[in-house]
Amino acid sequence: MRSHTSRNRRFRSPGRSSCRSIDAAIRNHAARQVVVLGAGLDARAWRMPELALATVYEVDHPASQQDKLRRIGNREPTAGRVVWAAVDLAGECLGPALERVGFDRQAVTTWVWEGVVPYLTADEVSGTVAQVAQLSAPGSQIVVNYQARSLPTSIMRHLVRLVLRVSRQPDPFAGEPWRSVWRPERMRRLLGRNGFAVLRDSDLLNLSEGLGLPSDNDGSLRNGHVAVAVRA
Repeated sequence: MRSHTSRNRRFRSPGRSSCRSIDAAIRNHAARQVVVLGAGLDARAWRMPELALATVYEVDHPASQQDKLRRIGNREPTAGRVVWAAVDLAGECLGPALERVGFDRQAVTTWVWEGVVPYLTADEVSGTVAQVAQLSAPGSQIVVNYQARSLPTSIMRHLVRLVLRVSRQPDPFAGEPWRSVWRPERMRRLLGRNGFAVLRDSDLLNLSEGLGLPSDNDGSLRNGHVAVAVRA
């Protein structure tokens, strides 16, 4: 399985609405264990006072994690504790890597998976959800940010890449192509097969109401989703 390094992967304008929705899900669940998968430059452990009693496990590829540590420097987290789990999922399973640094699979956990799913194959996404399920006590919650299938968006990405290639301009998508997109029904079935009941699944257009984002972002906002599911 490919590693979950994010290398600063975050959708641009849609990221603001997904960030707010995920923050709300974390607050509402209030678990003492939070795992951020493919953490990248996620800063929740340094900006959310609601995590003051929580242990936050940051999971990412070792190289990405070292870059983040350099950027953070001596900043004190607002979380009760931050634990670094350097995991290359190309050759490691998630469970042993987390348990080596103190993760308790009997404790209720909030799993945060933002800005990573589109860059993984469908098999990699399915495999990760299965691993998360094995590590989740009843009542645990997973928050997944994913991209829904959209023909106009796919065509636009291909056209942009073609123009860049013809004009011999750098292609920002070359190193991180989308490898999977998911219809909400398909994501619901995947989570359901692994014991997670979806509480809500909203597109970012609905979640962005009141944020004052420009209307030309409506397409990308409509295709981005945040699903919140609980382990039965």
